[in-house]
Amino acid sequence: MMPSLTSPAKVLVTGSNGFIAAWIVRVLIDRGYNVIGTVRSAPKGDYLKKQFGDKFEFVVAKNLEENAFDEAVKSTGPDAIIHAATPMDVSGDPQSVIGPAVEGTLGILRSAQQFGHNIKRIVITSSIASILESKDVPSYTFTEDDWNSKSEGIIEREGTNAPGEQKYATSKTKAEQAAWKFINENKGLHFDLTTILPSVVFGPIIHEVKDVSALNATIALFRHCIFNGTLDFFSNNFVDVRDVALAHVLALEVPEAGGERIIISSAPFFYQQSIDALIEARYKVPPREPREDTSVPHAAIMDNAKSKKILGINYRDFKETSVDTYAELQRRFPESFP
Repeated sequence: MMPSLTSPAKVLVTGSNGFIAAWIVRVLIDRGYNVIGTVRSAPKGDYLKKQFGDKFEFVVAKNLEENAFDEAVKSTGPDAIIHAATPMDVSGDPQSVIGPAVEGTLGILRSAQQFGHNIKRIVITSSIASILESKDVPSYTFTEDDWNSKSEGIIEREGTNAPGEQKYATSKTKAEQAAWKFINENKGLHFDLTTILPSVVFGPIIHEVKDVSALNATIALFRHCIFNGTLDFFSNNFVDVRDVALAHVLALEVPEAGGERIIISSAPFFYQQSIDALIEARYKVPPREPREDTSVPHAAIMDNAKSKKILGINYRDFKETSVDTYAELQRRFPESFP
């Protein structure tokens, strides 16, 4: 078991300009760590450097491919890695998202194995998409023992025409499975592995977003459901991005987190709860008529007991997350969030 990581250790965060990753960087810096972020272009790194200051440096790693992170690991000598980078474009060939997700994950593990001699732990951002699948019961509670065994079959049958969420789910499932297979097949590694499985992530944005059309997928979903009505979205379980970021950092600090998959999820929710909270907070969101039926059982429930036991997470509730998410969006984009 790895001894706990403490500041001012050096942590490499891949894809550091993303929605979740930027918050991970902030939490690390607030706790005294030195952070190196990978970005796909220097301007993305410059944006973060202005925001985070002297304890943040960046290196450019353009693609998720076999040797993409070799130079970043070699040149920075990190004590730990948080691998948050993942492809998100699910519009075309499924292999264009699945392949890079798997190769990027294996790539960071190989880079750590070969060049990261100081690395004690790697934390990988997976997703509840790697456990979530439809069940033949009205309501099912998912735990870390579950794996998504259905999305890959949907991809094999439907190919490019498969729903985007199935392409994403397959990419996250196969990438996480590849990571655990790598760990199991390479005995005597100088680092161990933890995977973090967030549910649908809302919360205030701190990463660079140039306009509303460039919002990340879950925040775009939040906006759509507030203003345009609910989508048919299977997993209505949410978690605040600030709690997700803290979970990643605690997974580095808590020795017992090594070798664990950990679901990070606050609770099931209905979008009606968000609308009610925003109206109560006097935001000008349209009330939904008819109201969403909040009496129906949730088809999927995420068991967050392990995260509370091992990491000691105390989750924000949906009211706080909804109001804080909207307030930041209104500050950034006042025309689109009255």
